[in-house]
Amino acid sequence: MFNFKNTETKETTGFSQQFITYGINLVKINKVEVKPSAKGDKIQIKFHVEGPSMGKDFVGADLEDGTKAQGLVGKINLGIYFDPNDAGKIGALMNNLMYIAEKA
Repeated sequence: MFNFKNTETKETTGFSQQFITYGINLVKINKVEVKPSAKGDKIQIKFHVEGPSMGKDFVGADLEDGTKAQGLVGKINLGIYFDPNDAGKIGALMNNLMYIAEKA
């Protein structure tokens, strides 16, 4: 049994979470990066994302444009590397991106 009687609390300083953790998150896509494989024959799509604003006191991570993020940030890799010349894979990717865009 927990007992908090006569327990003193202290404010935690020096650390604030800046990055999105695993799970279902509401995010906006700030940037899309195409990452080539080591051999250069396949690619992987990587999304740079940011969550909702955490308020004016939140100190966000540094963004590539020199500003600070207003919410938690993260990078999401879209599955495995795939051949950019495979019309079926490109079509499926475009359909999925359109679905995301429509829902957004």
